[in-house]
Amino acid sequence: MLLSPPPYVDAAAYRETLERLRALNPGLLGTAHFPTMIGPEVGDFLDRCGALVAGLERSLGAHLEAREAAGLVRRMKNDGLPAWVE
Repeated sequence: MLLSPPPYVDAAAYRETLERLRALNPGLLGTAHFPTMIGPEVGDFLDRCGALVAGLERSLGAHLEAREAAGLVRRMKNDGLPAWVE
């Protein structure tokens, strides 16, 4: 099963929803975008969703940190300060 990025705007709320679903321990899970899941498929799906969210956050965080660092180097150079990071 291929997972696509979740359409969330609040990662913490999305993770909390995954944990609430996990706590309910449903034997059956129906979603709008995937086939109905039964038994262990439910936990596997929640695990994959959680891993996907964590991966997206790591990737986005790394990208934003790199952009921020690059901007700092540019600002230092523009201000005539030595930039030790290229």
